[in-house]
Amino acid sequence: MVNQDDLENVEKYDILLTNRFTVDSNKKFIYEHMKSTNDKSTTYLYQLGPETNINQDRYNIKYLNTIGRYTFLKKYHAHLFLTNSYANDIINPSYPNSVLMKFGSNEYQNIWVNATLNDIYPQPWKADGIFIDNCSVATQITGKTPIGTDYPPDPSYANADSWNISMNQFINTVTAALQEKGQKVFVNRGSTRYRDGYTAWIALDQSATPPDLVLEEGAFSVRWGKNDVQFYREDEWRRQVDIVGQIKNSEVGLLSHTKLSPDQPNGKDNFGKPASFWQVLWYSMCSYHLARRDEPNNSYFMFGSTGYKTAWWFDEYDKINLGKALGTYKTQAIAGTTIYYREFEQGYVLVNPTTTDIQSFQLPQSCVERTHNNLTTDASKLSVISTIAIPSHHGVICQKLLTTGRIKEDRSLLQMPPAAETYK
Repeated sequence: MVNQDDLENVEKYDILLTNRFTVDSNKKFIYEHMKSTNDKSTTYLYQLGPETNINQDRYNIKYLNTIGRYTFLKKYHAHLFLTNSYANDIINPSYPNSVLMKFGSNEYQNIWVNATLNDIYPQPWKADGIFIDNCSVATQITGKTPIGTDYPPDPSYANADSWNISMNQFINTVTAALQEKGQKVFVNRGSTRYRDGYTAWIALDQSATPPDLVLEEGAFSVRWGKNDVQFYREDEWRRQVDIVGQIKNSEVGLLSHTKLSPDQPNGKDNFGKPASFWQVLWYSMCSYHLARRDEPNNSYFMFGSTGYKTAWWFDEYDKINLGKALGTYKTQAIAGTTIYYREFEQGYVLVNPTTTDIQSFQLPQSCVERTHNNLTTDASKLSVISTIAIPSHHGVICQKLLTTGRIKEDRSLLQMPPAAETYK
């Protein structure tokens, strides 16, 4: 449920992702409040895409987050269930009641659209659009489906290439049907750090009916795995940066996260190095600024540590304003290590996505360094520097020396509100 403290942050978001029950109970405090304070905001309702749930037949539709109708589907459309080599239904290991459907089938796509429109479109919880989860990209890396099971023998889903073709067909069909009803479409895809994922994203973007917004739920830094934070290899990180500029027909949502919290001591990353909450935030935030476009603004960023039930907001979003970007990012090699940097009207964003610490990077011009601890300090009171250290998996922001001596408190030029917040 959304409390008053959440509302103070929710109203700052450009995109809100929620579910039916929360909206039905708090519509005045979510949709109406958000629209009244941010007329550019867009709201989406959660709906699972390629799967249905075994035990939701008894649920009132406002408690569903799938199309439900398992008994109906089993009785009249049993051929639409994907099965493994033993002819058993394929169950999502992360959600034991969730079964995989033949999402590439026109018949299933039509059933999904009709059920979704029936349960959402005429209802009081209808939002600006629908968020479709688990429209995941398959990769050759794991040799398994995105839900962690072996590929089914059905040739339309039997490997990464066929899976991705079928998934793009599903997204195309349901997007066209929902947009015809005036509903925006937001899909969760992922896997942009892999070549297969990068290719599948571009194929979807170049298709007949790409969605309004595409999500990378694990961008730059993630809380997944046994460590406090996982950083990707440089080549994987770079694909995630580069894909944003390659997407022309959809907007892109980028979610970064960590198990660390702002008030706890340093933890460990997946390379065995110390990591702090603020380090991870700045690394992810700076990576986003390397990736995003100014005109037109095509991307959104969110960062957090406790899942999607908290409306995270940080002073960095309000206090840092470097103006518009002066071109795309550039690179500089130092002793075999590549530093990525981008110039803005009022400063520079720099990122070291490698495992090597850089002791001295020559800045293009003299600057002052901004950190979490000096966001509100007048620039005239900060030390002027011409070189800077950029440790492994760190992001750095340097402000040019300006006559005003102070950063403007105008977040609009940064265009970096978080992508979405989920309330359950």
